[in-house]
Amino acid sequence: MTVKTAPLPGGLAAVTVPPCAAASSAATARPWSVVAACVLIVEDEWKIRDMLRDYLEHDGLDVITTGSGAEAIKLARQAAPDLILLDLRLPDVPGEEVAREVRAATQTPIMMLTAKTGTEDRIHGLELGADDYVTKPFSPGEVLLRARAILRRAAGGAEADAPVSYGGGRLVIDEGRHPDRDRMEAAHHPGQRPRPGLQPV
Repeated sequence: MTVKTAPLPGGLAAVTVPPCAAASSAATARPWSVVAACVLIVEDEWKIRDMLRDYLEHDGLDVITTGSGAEAIKLARQAAPDLILLDLRLPDVPGEEVAREVRAATQTPIMMLTAKTGTEDRIHGLELGADDYVTKPFSPGEVLLRARAILRRAAGGAEADAPVSYGGGRLVIDEGRHPDRDRMEAAHHPGQRPRPGLQPV
């Protein structure tokens, strides 16, 4: 869904409706699930914004969108989304400042979306409180997988460490398994049974 706004001087917009409120109220009445989660997409390029919205909504997530950093800060406080996908190059308020404001007020997970690919940029983004950092151009399917993984971690419980699959099982992400680490442990402890791993898909 799109945020309902009212015009303000300078071309900005004031938030008039907290779109996630209904979803948040419904979620409190039942156990938390990824399907019930609400995601705020903050992206000024409408093609990218709409593409991400379509992917996430098709996966059963509630989605609200905005292209304004100032609006994103208000939505993070008023609408209480479960996850924020945040572009860093916004026309009014830089994404880094949005992240600072959001992190100061809430613990909502943040996934940064940016064309800044340098190592220092990644470190800076994570230092600002980002839970993930995805560089452009990106696959919307990968963003969806990462979003689902973050939501599961935020939910806690046994499902948080479960592998995440996409495309009918053609791609599986198992954050609990690290093949390089497992091979090193096997070399140092030859008599130890290997960790459970992924089955061929």
